[in-house]
Amino acid sequence: MTTVQLLGVEGSEKMKKLRNNVETALSRLGMDASVKVVSDVEELMRFKINGIPALVINGKVVLQKVVPEVEDLQILLNLFKDKFSKSFDMNDILVPTDFSTVSADALKFAVNLASAGNGSVTVLHISHPEFDPNLLFPEMNFQDLEAFQKDRMDHFLKEVFGEEIPENINSKVEIGFAVEQIVKHSASGEFDLIVMGGRGDKGTLEKWFGSVSTSVTQLAKCPVLLIPQGTIYEPFKHILFASNFESTTPETLSYLSSIATTFGADVHFVHVQDESSSKQYKEIEKRLFEILFEGGEPAFSFTMTTVEGESVSEALNEYANKHNIDLMIMVHPHRSFWENIFHKSVTKSMAFNTRIPLMVIPA
Repeated sequence: MTTVQLLGVEGSEKMKKLRNNVETALSRLGMDASVKVVSDVEELMRFKINGIPALVINGKVVLQKVVPEVEDLQILLNLFKDKFSKSFDMNDILVPTDFSTVSADALKFAVNLASAGNGSVTVLHISHPEFDPNLLFPEMNFQDLEAFQKDRMDHFLKEVFGEEIPENINSKVEIGFAVEQIVKHSASGEFDLIVMGGRGDKGTLEKWFGSVSTSVTQLAKCPVLLIPQGTIYEPFKHILFASNFESTTPETLSYLSSIATTFGADVHFVHVQDESSSKQYKEIEKRLFEILFEGGEPAFSFTMTTVEGESVSEALNEYANKHNIDLMIMVHPHRSFWENIFHKSVTKSMAFNTRIPLMVIPA
């Protein structure tokens, strides 16, 4: 369900008009939404707005100091319609591969995951134009290179599955740059989920592919599931959700809820803190409860806890090991290209150091 918050002075003329316009726009769109007025000063400060009235959709401030017309609100609200509100889908899964052992393990995991939901898997190999034609086969043109890589793909699938390749597998080969092509596919709407191998511990190629996986988690427009080498598929039963202000939004918690209910799993909301952040956790805890119980009691069991540690990734891995966690979920906040380069990302650190399946959801 879409959550709409109206920030400002309750009862003022501007707030009355904003509420009326929002409710009219929602009615015309046929959207199921929760509309709430926020007037408490402390609550308003939490949103870090510059003026009122302001409009917040699914936890994001989208307008300030203006009252849009109904038609403009329809366009705006339609952008948020059904985002992450559907059930966790495994209908169409993309599995990029470099033909390494770590990507083979990810493929086996993805096929089992897709089969549990009657979904399909597309195996994708992207050949870098500067490597194969110029370094390995100088006389080979792109058409010949593509044919050669298709043969490699067929051989790879037979190595992984033997002669009986699962019917729910499709394969394709593309020429281009790995991260760029995978991110492009993530934004196409073709796929519900990308499954990739984590960082390999063996050869240079597997480590390189691991760095590609990490970059994809930072840039993809759909959820990405990283599978550590050697992981064998088992239905998820214990999920760790790394909670902070950026991750506790209605849409991400709705998506988490659909995963937990799909597998009948329990959820551990874990916040890594130091001595100075205890107040922050109280606010996160309050926010979690408000969202989780907004439509009634959640359909899954959960616990909330804090752990201390200078390294967030080490603290989360330690908790996961102690509590038999079989899936960790993190939310990667939206950042610009340059922010992604220079920001010290916790999700990036976890992607390089994860010991269990790690799902990264774009904010």
